[in-house]
Formats: sequence, structure tokens, C-alpha cells
Amino acid sequence: MSGVEDLQGGGSPEQLVPDSIPAIGVQETVPVAVGLEVEGQGPKSPVQVEMPVTQSAGGQVDEAGEDPVVQQDVGQAVIAVDQAVGFQVRAKRLQKGEIQGKDIPEEDRDYYLERRYPAFGNLVPRDVASRAAKERCDKGFGVNNTGLAVFLDFSQAIKDFGRDEIAARYGNLFDMYEEITDESPYETPMMIYPAVHYTMGGIWVDYELQTTIKGLFAIGECNFSDHGANRLGASALMQGLADGYFVLPYTIQNYLSDQITIPRFSTDLAEFVDAEKAVKDRIAKLFAIGGKRSVDSIHKELGHIMWEHVGMGRTGKGLQEGLEKLKALRQTFYKDLFIPGTAEGVNVELEKAIRLEDFILMGELIANDALHREESCGGHFREEHQTEEGEAKRDDENFFYVGCWEYQGSDDKAPVLHKEKLEYEAIKVQTRNYKN
Repeated sequence: MSGVEDLQGGGSPEQLVPDSIPAIGVQETVPVAVGLEVEGQGPKSPVQVEMPVTQSAGGQVDEAGEDPVVQQDVGQAVIAVDQAVGFQVRAKRLQKGEIQGKDIPEEDRDYYLERRYPAFGNLVPRDVASRAAKERCDKGFGVNNTGLAVFLDFSQAIKDFGRDEIAARYGNLFDMYEEITDESPYETPMMIYPAVHYTMGGIWVDYELQTTIKGLFAIGECNFSDHGANRLGASALMQGLADGYFVLPYTIQNYLSDQITIPRFSTDLAEFVDAEKAVKDRIAKLFAIGGKRSVDSIHKELGHIMWEHVGMGRTGKGLQEGLEKLKALRQTFYKDLFIPGTAEGVNVELEKAIRLEDFILMGELIANDALHREESCGGHFREEHQTEEGEAKRDDENFFYVGCWEYQGSDDKAPVLHKEKLEYEAIKVQTRNYKN
């Protein structure tokens, strides 16, 4: 596969253009983009080299009274500026629909995953690939009329394997894409952009997969263990099979072993009556709001808050703002929600409203946990905690534990944090590296 591509010829605008020319008497090394073609390393792409930018008081000057070193280096910076502007112009033309992805010359393409992670390229985990795509779009090099997309080009794969082989692998996907965009991925690069697909973590369970509610077991993706804590690879099926086939059949016996001594429950017991009344009261409360906002409109607003403030790249300030917005949205939900129809029979809008009420609370929980964890680890990326190369920077000394948050019986009460220390015996804990 040729790889995900965008329009920038190497490095971000900050790398291409120095912030300012240093003051007199100061020498500073700044990165400047220089186009070099390296034999055996694919298409031509700009390479970052270090170049000193110097201004010296009383140094050698030419007839015009200017330092020739300064002239040379400033000239290099101007070239870099022109190059960056050129990429931006081409991106704008793509966004306006004046040109298509297939019209981009090879020398103006940046296969950025292959550039950043030469050892893995497009095979890096989804959190790394997603963050990189969003960063390119945030820098102004996205495509589509919104600027919120990058290209996925199958042209090289079609040349290498043939159209029939690619159709056998991805035919259904290509057909759906063409149905939506009226463009064929066989002829022009696909436009892609990250979307929310999962959240890290899940329901706490003990070693036997039982939750804090006795008799309630949680298996597969919904619990916090193997896949719930990871979700960066195809491990969902693994955990579902492992829990269902190899764990639960043996552990649930410990719970069921003494249940034979307990007589059959009657639904006339006070506990059943109280539970039914609580559900009916909750439904009546939602219908009684009688506001003007649809469930979908509030749900969409929740999605925007989570994406902008609790998304792939998080900051302490952004998370604080997100929490405030989530609290305000919860108030909007209870004051301005409108549910059409009645509580009798099937009411899809009522079902969505009940789920949305839980979603808002879950959003606050995720934001609180992300704000608490002052490090970058796995799919949790705090922009304040990254390496010089923009990779996740863990803090194992202070955050080497699972954070379990205990609900306090009310959405208005802050959850209580319980820490479960991580202990590894069979593997060595190390930082992920996809560059070499």
C-alpha cells in the first residue's frame, strides 16, 4: 500500500520556517527543508538539515553593507517559506475541489507515516496513525472541503498486486466509499479521517470476572482487563473468546456452587417493587421535562465536546473546559430535553434519551480520569507529556497503576479513585518504538 499521504513536503510549518531571525551577535541553529533524493529510499522528499542563521555586530560586510552569511541563510529561510506557502496553496485548491488527489505530483506528496515511522509505516497502531492524521489536518494540510481528511492511496498496491486482488480484499469497502463520495478508490485516493471508535478501560472485575455487584459478571470488551485496557490492536475477539471459553466457565462455578441452597425468588418481593418504581420514576421525569431540544441534538453536542476537549490529543486546560461544558450540557439535558410519544409501547427516542443520560456521565468520568493522569500512555495522550519527537511520554514512577473510579450514588458527587498497582512478571515494560 502506498500509504496515507498529504500535501506537505516534509516537516510541519514550524520546522520549515524559523520563528524569527536571531538578534545581533547571536548564532542559532534552525531546521531548513532541503529537497534531496536518496537512492533506494523511495520518492523525493525534503530532508531536514541544521543550518546556522547568524548576524554579527561589526563582522565582515559586502559593498551593500550587509553580512553575506546572513544573506545566504536568510535566503534559505525564504525558500522554506515559499515552499510551505506552496503546499498550503495546493491544500486550499484541493479543499475547493479545483484539483483531485490523483493530480498531486509524486514529489509534492508526503507519506508521513512512512516518514515518521520508517520501521512500521502504515502498520503503526491506530492511536499513532489517528493522532498523526489529525495533526496534519490541524496544521492546515488536510483535504476535502472541510480540510478534515487525508488521502489513502491504493495506486501502488494496485500496481503491485493487480486490481482483481485489491478488489477481492477491499471491494465492499471501495463500493461503500464510492456510493458515498461518487469517487472510485481504484482511480483516485480515498479521503479518510479518524473517528471515535472506542474508549479505554471498562467495568472493574475481579480475578473471576465478577463485578462489584455480586452475581453480575462482565466479560469481553466491556470489562477493564486485557482488551479493555488496550484496544490498540485486534484483541477484542481474543478477549471475548478467552473470557467466554477458558475463564468464565470455570470461575462462575464458584458463585453458582452455593446458589442451589437459595430458594426461587418471587417478583412480589419489595426489592422488585422498588426497582420497577425507580425505572418508572426515571422515565416519568424525562417526559416531564418538556423542553425543545431533541435527543439527537444534545447527543451531537456531547460528541463535539468529547472530540474537541477529551479527544486524541488532550491538555489540562482543554480537559477542564470540557468538564465545565459537560456539566452545563447535563443541565441542558434536564431542563430542555424533548421526548416525543409516550412511555407506552416501543419508543426509540425514549430509549436513546436514557442511554444519553448515561453517556454524559460516562463522558465526565473519562474526562476526570484523563485530567488526573499526568502522563501519556497508550491511547491516552496528554500534549504536555510528550517526547521531543512528539511521542507518548509515560510516568511510570507516579502512574503505574489502574485507576478505578467508584460511583457515589449521585451524578453530582465526584467519584472516588481506587488504585490497583500494575505488576508484570513475564514481560518487560518498555516504551513503544515504531521508528526503528
